[in-house]
Amino acid sequence: MWYQNNHLTLSTYEFSADLAPLTESEESKIKIKTASADSFSLVHLSDLHNKSFGTDNKKLLEKIEKLNPDLVLITGDIIDSQRVGSDQALHLIEGLKEKTPVYFVPGNHERWSGSYPALKAKLRLAGAIILENEVVLLENQEGKKILLAGIDDPDFSDLEKWQNNLNDLSAKAKNYFTVLLSHRPERFEDYIAGAFDLTLAGHAHGGQWRLPFIGGLVAPNQGLLPKYDAGLYQKVTSKMVVSRGLGNSLAPLRLFNLPEIIFIKINF
Repeated sequence: MWYQNNHLTLSTYEFSADLAPLTESEESKIKIKTASADSFSLVHLSDLHNKSFGTDNKKLLEKIEKLNPDLVLITGDIIDSQRVGSDQALHLIEGLKEKTPVYFVPGNHERWSGSYPALKAKLRLAGAIILENEVVLLENQEGKKILLAGIDDPDFSDLEKWQNNLNDLSAKAKNYFTVLLSHRPERFEDYIAGAFDLTLAGHAHGGQWRLPFIGGLVAPNQGLLPKYDAGLYQKVTSKMVVSRGLGNSLAPLRLFNLPEIIFIKINF
């Protein structure tokens, strides 16, 4: 059981960016140095819930460093509302930002904590770039571009406002290969309607207990035998990768569901 909850695994995905002709737009560009001129490499993390893999998350940081990503993207629940403190989350951000830019969107536990404004300030001081219903255009040294979009968890407002925010992001994403960061996988139909190319999500914890030939047992907001619990989903031209996450919350133990680091390569 200790192994099931503490052994880090790696899942790898590779996608091609099928881009329409680009125009120099109103979006400001952030230039980043990438390992390859013809790709962006991303590490996706989710649902740490303030867990530590080794002292100050040293083991997790070492595994990510070996992957040498261009960006680290975190899709919420970096803390846990049931536990006091945010030290492990902040140690992780501090360790990551020494090597690569870190982008973050909040999840429901950030909202439930009741202290997200203070946490947000600490995350920014630690080095995280927080996307609050915002987009940023990233360009590498060869002029290849992707649009990174981030949306707040629905618990920060209401579903109608969340949908309006998503529509605004979708309108900005039309001319670019867009990666959307969102905590919630159960909203996949909304991401398809918004024509986002690739959505990264978490929240489901891989179904917590994974059953052979069946998959995840239960996930928040999806209930028993969740439809979107882990891995790659595709419909029309939209894809979604759901992280099994790293930590635990109300359900304290995983079974057949190892903590997951996701590595993604987007080729041009």
